[in-house]
Amino acid sequence: MVNEKELLATARTLYSLPNATSSDFDRSVSTAYYAVFSHICAQYCAMVFGVSFPGLSRARLQAYRAVSHTEAKAACFEITKRLEYGFPDEIVVVAGIFITLQKEREEADYNPTRQFTRTESQLLVDQAELFIDYLAKVESKHRIAFISLLATKRRGSHGGMEKAQLQKFTKAANNVGLVEDPRVKPLTKPDNR
Repeated sequence: MVNEKELLATARTLYSLPNATSSDFDRSVSTAYYAVFSHICAQYCAMVFGVSFPGLSRARLQAYRAVSHTEAKAACFEITKRLEYGFPDEIVVVAGIFITLQKEREEADYNPTRQFTRTESQLLVDQAELFIDYLAKVESKHRIAFISLLATKRRGSHGGMEKAQLQKFTKAANNVGLVEDPRVKPLTKPDNR
């Protein structure tokens, strides 16, 4: 799988080239975003399969690819707009960083008139590194809740998770060491009438 530290190193190399062009800066910005996105995907796989789970490579790949750019951004918007959900400041910060990096990656990849500078590229790569560092330092229950929200499809109005659902989800993360998806009902025995 993709290594986010290698992607960050590549992004730094691109903006540090002595004769770097605007294309190098664009690729640096895009690569910084993909370092963060790959980190999210890898974290989700680790949550589902554990750090070392031999075999099941197709299932691991499916879990890695389960994270949607659009859904992750929607979840981050929800987190930054509704602070009453109970996430610590570090999660709110990383959600904001994700939104910024995704927006700038889209500019780098799809707007031919946008030309990033070396300084802008460096700042965005620094933000990507900060995302990974902050996420590593936050309490595991909050990291699990955050990654779960980014990796799961939200239902409700305008593609966002309803306020009550997200509050319930984050309350579980705050009160219990094990986070459960509020949309999954526990299995019960069938009624044998």
